[in-house]
Amino acid sequence: MELTNWRQLSDRGPDLVPCLDFPGVRAAGLIDILPIESWGSNSEVHIAGQPPNPKNTETLAESRMVSPGYYDVFGIPLRAGRSLSAFLDGPKNKAATALVNQAFVAKFLHGSFPGATPHIDDHEKPEEKTAIVGVTGSVRQDLRQPALAEMDYLIDEIPLKDRATTMSAMVLVVRSAGDPKLLIPALTNALREVDPTVPLADPRTVSDAVADELALERMEGWLFGIFAALALVLALVGLYGLVSHEVELSMRDIGVRMALGASRDRILSMVLKRVAWMVGAGAVAGMLLTIFARKTIGMVIYFDTQKEAGGFLLLALGLLLAGLAAATIPAVRAASVDPMRALRSE
Repeated sequence: MELTNWRQLSDRGPDLVPCLDFPGVRAAGLIDILPIESWGSNSEVHIAGQPPNPKNTETLAESRMVSPGYYDVFGIPLRAGRSLSAFLDGPKNKAATALVNQAFVAKFLHGSFPGATPHIDDHEKPEEKTAIVGVTGSVRQDLRQPALAEMDYLIDEIPLKDRATTMSAMVLVVRSAGDPKLLIPALTNALREVDPTVPLADPRTVSDAVADELALERMEGWLFGIFAALALVLALVGLYGLVSHEVELSMRDIGVRMALGASRDRILSMVLKRVAWMVGAGAVAGMLLTIFARKTIGMVIYFDTQKEAGGFLLLALGLLLAGLAAATIPAVRAASVDPMRALRSE
């Protein structure tokens, strides 16, 4: 549920969450941008006391404004240090405090959180440098990419007079004990009681947010599926026509074989074996071409050849079975040939 145009809420934004004390709410918090929807603002980062950042190296870190309850809503664990606290991290502090994720530690702190509190070189005076007080688990800012280095700042650190301009919109996130949609009316009423003049965006669940972010992928999946189905149908129709033509051209050979004692089952097996070899060779060639062209294909659709090897084998087996199914009718027709009529027609 997005809160826009802070107005009176800008004076009590961090205090808004405790007022939602009614059944069904396990945790509640605020964040300026949902991590699964987009990146936050970013800035160059250098840790105080470390050598200068190498040239031509990307040293950006994402930053977000949160309330302490945000971590409880998403179940983000604290890995080291302490969490952000409204009692310790307030606007009276000369230096800001930040909570970073494990991706930040791996990128800027050599993979481990030191015993002494590290500081970020964002001010000239040492007492005003941002202190990193703890480390949390990493959360992806975008569903399509791994988690980036992130710094979270507490809303309480922003002076009241600056909150309206600093935070133009915030998102209220709530973890419910049951169906989250049942809480929407109660949440809306609670927010209206705080300030009925503040416009609210349409509430939605995290599942809805994820579905919205994956809408393009779903559309691409449907299109690829439709075109793949059309290609399979065309291939089966072509295979049916090819086998039927081969049976017509081989009518005399089939008649001779049956006149010399070949059974109908053997004729049926002979035709299906030829089709199986042909379709199998095509499936193997297709798999090899897919492996060699995986980088080019990866520009259009993501796939991992190692993780999806089983899927490729099942797909090849499915194509083989589909090819045999398409060739079954011509093969049965070949096995049903009357040898005397076939020889007389020649």
